[in-house]
Amino acid sequence: MSNVRKHLVFTTSRIDDDAKFIHFGCGGTAISISITHKISDFASLVTFLGSWSSSCRVLNGSGGDQILPDLNLIGQIVPGPIPTSSTPTSSKFPPPGTKEYIAKRVFFSASKIEELRTKVISGLRKSEQDDQYCRPSRIDVVIALIWKCSLAAANRFSMDQSQEFRPSIMMYSVNIRSRIHPPLSETSIGNLACQFQMVVEKESEMELHELVKQLAAKKADADKVGKRRYQGDDLKAVVEWGKPVWVTNASNTSKALVNTIVLMETKEEGGVEVLVNLWEEEMRVFECNEELLQFASINPNPNVV
Repeated sequence: MSNVRKHLVFTTSRIDDDAKFIHFGCGGTAISISITHKISDFASLVTFLGSWSSSCRVLNGSGGDQILPDLNLIGQIVPGPIPTSSTPTSSKFPPPGTKEYIAKRVFFSASKIEELRTKVISGLRKSEQDDQYCRPSRIDVVIALIWKCSLAAANRFSMDQSQEFRPSIMMYSVNIRSRIHPPLSETSIGNLACQFQMVVEKESEMELHELVKQLAAKKADADKVGKRRYQGDDLKAVVEWGKPVWVTNASNTSKALVNTIVLMETKEEGGVEVLVNLWEEEMRVFECNEELLQFASINPNPNVV
């Protein structure tokens, strides 16, 4: 993955809006896109890819419906002109010296997610008299496990030095298109996402069922604003060469991606793939976590899963 990702990074200082189409000697291709958050979010990027690929199919006579982005909101959500100059990303995030981050793909099959959910439900029922949290979503249980294991890896180093537990804050992005009244089109272009945060302050709060409980509570609080939807859109960009094998993120600065996770549907129905970005020393601990490996596989062959 690292060898491919280096070709996806934009080397110019002006990377707010750009696209690269890359041909590899083996016959494969890759598309790399950078879009400013001033007027777009991840769902807008998915719509852009879907529109681009559907236009290619229509022009080449391959059939199918053309996906058209809804641009009606652009003039309403941008308060005045966007500045033409932009500070390069590299100056916003100074190089962290020799410290490097590592990206790993973590695959959860549908059956393993169900096992994980059963474990979480057991913990919830032991700690709660109410059945309110007894059926967590597959996304919630996956996020909780990734968060727990990454937090354990981070604290492995901090506790070696200070013997104190290091608190953690997780920011969770929410797509509000379907929650606005009246609902907006899923192809609406704009930065239509909000975030809410969750905090772990004590080591006792790292239990899976406690993390899932906090996720459910925060999402309920944010329900009036929006709810993140995972419907496999990440892999819907289909061009003449077939469906993409995998999707990733890339950046020319370490700090832009470190400690981020991206969740995507898998080719297997009900599965979830997580792209995890951690500092190198933390990743070495994370990928050996026994609880994680009980439910997930690390960097599986993308042609298989």
